[in-house]
Amino acid sequence: MTIDPSKIRNEVNCRAFNNILIYLEENFGEEGLRELIGKTGMTVAYLRDQNNWVSWSFYCDLLEELVTWTGDPGAPFKAGTYSGHKRAWGYLHYVFYAFGNVGRVLKKASEIVPHFNRGAEWTLLDLQKNRATIRIRMKEGYPARRVCCESRMGQAVGIPKAFGMPPGRARETQCQARGGDACVMEVAWLNRPQKLYGIAGALLGALAGMLFHVVTPDHPWNVFAAGLIAVTGYLAGRHLDYRRSEAGNAQINAEQTAALEESVKIIENKYDELKRANDGLFALQEISRAITSTLQLDEVLQKVLQMAVERLSFDRAVVMLVDEKEGVLREGRIYGDEALVDYVRKLQICISPRSPVAEAVLYRKRGQIVTQEYIASDSATPLEKQIFRITQTPEYVVAPLVSRDRLLGILAADRARSGLPIKEQDRDLMVSLANQVAVAIENARSFLTIEDLNLNLERKITERTRALETSLLELTEAQEQLIHTEKMSSLGLLMSGLAHEINNPINFAHNGLQAMHQTLRRIQDLSRSTVKLSDGETRDRAGKGELEEALSDSERIMEIIQTGLNRTRDLVASLKHFSRREGRDREYFTLESSLQSALTILSHQMADRIAVQMVIGVSATILGHPDQLSQAFLNLIHNAIQAIPEKGHIRIMVDPTDSGRVRVLIRDNGRGIAPADLPRIFEPFFTTKKSGEGTGLGMSICRRIIENHGGTIQVSSRPGQGTDVTVQLPVCRERQARGEGVQREKSIGAD
Repeated sequence: MTIDPSKIRNEVNCRAFNNILIYLEENFGEEGLRELIGKTGMTVAYLRDQNNWVSWSFYCDLLEELVTWTGDPGAPFKAGTYSGHKRAWGYLHYVFYAFGNVGRVLKKASEIVPHFNRGAEWTLLDLQKNRATIRIRMKEGYPARRVCCESRMGQAVGIPKAFGMPPGRARETQCQARGGDACVMEVAWLNRPQKLYGIAGALLGALAGMLFHVVTPDHPWNVFAAGLIAVTGYLAGRHLDYRRSEAGNAQINAEQTAALEESVKIIENKYDELKRANDGLFALQEISRAITSTLQLDEVLQKVLQMAVERLSFDRAVVMLVDEKEGVLREGRIYGDEALVDYVRKLQICISPRSPVAEAVLYRKRGQIVTQEYIASDSATPLEKQIFRITQTPEYVVAPLVSRDRLLGILAADRARSGLPIKEQDRDLMVSLANQVAVAIENARSFLTIEDLNLNLERKITERTRALETSLLELTEAQEQLIHTEKMSSLGLLMSGLAHEINNPINFAHNGLQAMHQTLRRIQDLSRSTVKLSDGETRDRAGKGELEEALSDSERIMEIIQTGLNRTRDLVASLKHFSRREGRDREYFTLESSLQSALTILSHQMADRIAVQMVIGVSATILGHPDQLSQAFLNLIHNAIQAIPEKGHIRIMVDPTDSGRVRVLIRDNGRGIAPADLPRIFEPFFTTKKSGEGTGLGMSICRRIIENHGGTIQVSSRPGQGTDVTVQLPVCRERQARGEGVQREKSIGAD
């Protein structure tokens, strides 16, 4: 693993990491040790080498990573206590254990630590038998961090463990990481019993025993007596060692006992505070249940005031509501002092902030404790001083009633009779109560609104229904007018060609009638000639042939006239069918008739250049408006015609689908639709045609007509190759054609 060069600087020797490595190894195993060190971009092998150095920032970052990785804010302190582990000192452990004590170790540490941590200045301010005061200051360029302070205190209290004693205790009186000029900590510990008197006693006993042996050489027990004297001297010396140690440790124990007693008092005070807070929370729960048990505003306010006095230990409670029109607090209610009922009911307070309290409560919407000191100051308004004078309150707490950042009123309470002080936790409880009251007031007002709505609901529903019916009728008429307008607009664009189309068969009939008139005169003359020849009992074969030819010409002319008149009749019928204003009732019609009507009207635009092939694979009956569906198909086929610049073909296929519907596919081989325009083709007034060639409503109306008939329309296009329009419609009566189906082709011009 490559180590970041910025982490390797001659600032902190790796000996400083021994306690951290041992803490991780013994609590999380070798695997956990390597995982954490790996997160810092360092290796365990590098840190275990006592000759290596790292940067001060890496040392601090490692301690912070230790807190994050373990999830324990006290991890740096706990790791520091492993400074008393024999593996943390190496061979020095045995030296200190044999010849030293905690005080000597601390003194030596103050001398050698700056050599291992070049950014720290250690000063031993005071050293006694069982306590010491140490000052540690980080030099410029070595920022002090709190995790490092915690680690150092752990290292200090962990030293006694090396001598088999319990950990010491440390108290920090100043911290550089918290703004001090240095870190100052006081350390106290218990020392192991010394062996000085024991050794001296053993030596004196040995000398006494030797002297006894010399003086009484012939005594049978002189050797035993000499040994007994030596042992007695050693035991007496050790007794003095323990007495001395106990005397020194007794002071530490007394100090620790005093500290414990002080801690117990603090804990008791905290317990009392927590108990009061818990009682307050329980009271809030009761109040919440009480005020939510009713939706009547007067009952809600009465219960709030009563519960505030009875459950939150207040003597009096007041609530006032906001009149948004007048911009004042009014409708005051009080509980706990009948003498102030009239005053509170008539009291009005402007909600425009004019004092620090009013600004905090009414503008910033925060709870406040109003004291006599504030009232006596120049900041208090005359009204606030008047309230204090009339209510004779020593102090009171006030909280805003806020719902969705909207001020609904205020809630205030005091302890005028009991004289008990109002504390911050009382203010917090009051704010919590005010928040619940605001919600209850909103609910009560909403209930009143709902009751009012219920009283007028039937009338409003009837009026609304009548208005909706009128709007629906107007909308339907507007849609019908729009469809009819688009239809007539389409006819207007086609009218010049339609006039020519109608004029052609009329000319056929007119010319045929003239020819027919001449032919009939000829037949008449030939008939007279034949009659005369018949009287002379002779027959003119040439005359007979001319008569037969004239009769044949008359039949042919009659067929031409009939064809022209039929074509005119079909075109006029299609125009009449297409242009009529449809009725509201639906009717049954065939899908083929709508397609044929559209093709008839557009036939003049396809002549000599577009071949149309219509394949009817199924005979389908549709329920709806035939003129509307004819208009939709006319628009779609007309778009296909306009998409073909010169010659081309259009294929119309009608076939069934698997879902029981009928599909109409209109395919052309025109220029296609640009990909950017394809998603917008159904938007109203969107068109790519030149001005005057279209309204931009054709495709929008087509989709509306088809959807009104329960169908769908989809368009796909291949630019430069053509466009496919697929329409699917529900079928009322369907007769599936057998074999290859019914196929009809109509070609005009070349493909």
